[in-house]
Amino acid sequence: MKTTKLQGSICTVCKIGKLSADEETFNVKRDNQLMMIQHVPGFVCSACTCACFDEAMSRDLIKMTEAMFAKSHCHTFIFQFSDFIRPDKDVPEYGIFDLVRIQEGVDTWDFYDEDLEPGMEGTVLGKGEKPFDYLVEFRLGSGMQVGNFLRVDIDRDDLELVRRVGEQPAKRNRAKAKC
Repeated sequence: MKTTKLQGSICTVCKIGKLSADEETFNVKRDNQLMMIQHVPGFVCSACTCACFDEAMSRDLIKMTEAMFAKSHCHTFIFQFSDFIRPDKDVPEYGIFDLVRIQEGVDTWDFYDEDLEPGMEGTVLGKGEKPFDYLVEFRLGSGMQVGNFLRVDIDRDDLELVRRVGEQPAKRNRAKAKC
């Protein structure tokens, strides 16, 4: 996804240095929220070290971040560019109706919803929106009412597959003989 269109161009900021390809941090600010996307292919000025990015890529990244800003009240987000461009071959094996669990040790700010906690289990309903991989329905509380379910797009790196009871090896009950 690297573009060479700007390679060797004169910097538009200082008008002295030339641009060379490099990976930089792309920042998107919305009101009081800031999203930093690290390792984005871009260009750096040899004189003033100002970073710039391809216009089409910038537009696409800003569009993708809007949904994330809308889902959370967090102030700062940090992502890797690879989270936004995962090729289909990297999609893990989870299928519709697979039971998944939020991995332990994952910060809840990653989930964009205060109701989600590590250890919660949910059902995969399908593929999510980029940069997230799956649409998962989590059950909240013990009731089965519609309001007790929460559907969210969640990243595959935050999930683990829950083995179903039928797939687990059977435990052998060894009966002890009574004498």
